[in-house]
Amino acid sequence: MGLIHQSRNIVAARGAPHPAYPAFVIKIERITPESPLFASSVALRELVLLNPIGYDHAKFVAEYPSVDERAEHFVAVFDHPTGPRVVGCLLLLTDEQPSENGQTQAKVMQMAVDPQRQGEGLGRRLVVAAEARAFGLHASVRARADVSLSFGSMVWPHMLARVMLTEQLYRAATILAGTPYHRD
Repeated sequence: MGLIHQSRNIVAARGAPHPAYPAFVIKIERITPESPLFASSVALRELVLLNPIGYDHAKFVAEYPSVDERAEHFVAVFDHPTGPRVVGCLLLLTDEQPSENGQTQAKVMQMAVDPQRQGEGLGRRLVVAAEARAFGLHASVRARADVSLSFGSMVWPHMLARVMLTEQLYRAATILAGTPYHRD
């Protein structure tokens, strides 16, 4: 019986999940050069983008110094039974100087998708993740909100933003209750 590949899982011709290939999910993550997935991202960029034009990562970095440190890295990660595998990556390079209106511009420097996974929409998902980072929530979600909070113009990881919000709510509650916030 032949296998039919779908975007979320591999199914037998009848439509039931194949027992040897459980359902898999590809997650889009933002990583740094210190991430354990970074080396896989570099290898994919070399395979798909650099090697066909006679480059390798070392030659790329020599021509564009510090680009890996300045860029934001997004990866599509396949949760393989032997460990996570990078099947797509995108480098988003932001301008160091904001424009006159205070906004920072960004451009896609490189985007690569594993040749065996092309045609599954991974490139589109990577671009959507990069856009979501730039624009935040969709306008329809913001329109339904009663209030909007901001911790400034810096971008904070979600978990840290939650801790910061919790601390600020605790601070407000203790001050409103008349108890000292700071211990002396």
